[in-house]
Amino acid sequence: MDEHNIPPEAQPGLGDARRGHQPSNAVPAPGYPAKPRVDRRLLLAIVGASALALLVLCCGTLAVIGTFLPEEPKTGAGSPTGTTVSTPPPPTSAAPSPTSAPSPTTSRPTPTTPAPPPAPTVSNFGATIADWEANHVRDPRFPSGAYDPQSALARDRDGLHTAKRYQVIEQTGRITAYKLRFPAQTTINAARTEVMNEFPGDATASWFTVKDNCSQMFLQSATLQRIFGPGRGALVAFYSGRAADHYDPRDVWTAALLLMTYSSTLQNEFGC
Repeated sequence: MDEHNIPPEAQPGLGDARRGHQPSNAVPAPGYPAKPRVDRRLLLAIVGASALALLVLCCGTLAVIGTFLPEEPKTGAGSPTGTTVSTPPPPTSAAPSPTSAPSPTTSRPTPTTPAPPPAPTVSNFGATIADWEANHVRDPRFPSGAYDPQSALARDRDGLHTAKRYQVIEQTGRITAYKLRFPAQTTINAARTEVMNEFPGDATASWFTVKDNCSQMFLQSATLQRIFGPGRGALVAFYSGRAADHYDPRDVWTAALLLMTYSSTLQNEFGC
């Protein structure tokens, strides 16, 4: 068989061209444009990359949407006690608003009551026990209540009773009563002067009266009122005789000093 009688199917590449297939090594016929050839592996790679990009885009979109959705409370087996478990929101510290700043407050000082001044110091009537003991001498012959013995005060032959101050009484830690002894022939004026020396310098006589068997006067003192209270003073009674049973203004033997509250009727309330 010569080459001119070879059927088309037996000629290399001719049969494929007629069936619409062009072999990989076929050369396009003159006058026909070359048909573009697509590689299958490249096509598969492009499709796979597109699918992966679409998947990533979908996942990202879902994640963004999830951030705007409220968190559902977890119940049941997820909670140890089966109760609702909710996560509290983190504490937020709001910046103070300029208009909500606390207004300054003016602190007012608490009024205080001033402490009362200390009680004045006296050494005779109204004195504390310590001040009395520091200014007077005990009579060793009389263990209690007799002070300041003076031989000039003796009116008895035995010279036993010579204490200037005796029958001393204290109440609430202060001297509130005692008797004062005078030497012989002491007048009532001299006796009153000695009595005034037993009290603070601001003491004055509110009244003086003579009764059947004695004379009396009432002394008031601002110092004593500071010590004992308002209206407090001393009632003083003058006596004569060993038994203090009569009154002789030319010879006063003793004077009795007693803490008392002033009254306008006091001079008529007490006898001798």
